[in-house]
Amino acid sequence: MPAETGLSIRAVWEAVSEGTLPPPAQLSRRAVGWFSDELEEWREQKRRERDECRAVGCNKDLKNAEGSPKRPRGRPRKVPATVEQVD
Repeated sequence: MPAETGLSIRAVWEAVSEGTLPPPAQLSRRAVGWFSDELEEWREQKRRERDECRAVGCNKDLKNAEGSPKRPRGRPRKVPATVEQVD
C-alpha cells in the first residue's frame, strides 16, 4: 500500500481511521487489500484538491498546519538563574 499511495504504513492506517482513505477489504484472516477503483478515485480526489489549491494560490505548509504550534529548532538554551537580593 505505501507504494500505491506514497504514504507510510502508519499514515495509511491513520488515513483509514480518519476516513480520508477508503477502508480495506478483508481478503483472508490475516490479509487485507484495497479495490483498485477506490484507490484510483482517492488519487483523482487528491489531484482535484491539488489543482484547486494551485488555481486559488493557496500555499499549505503540511509540516506546520494551522493549530499545531511551531516547535523551536535545535537544543534548548540554558536560562541563567536569577538571584534575588533580600534587604
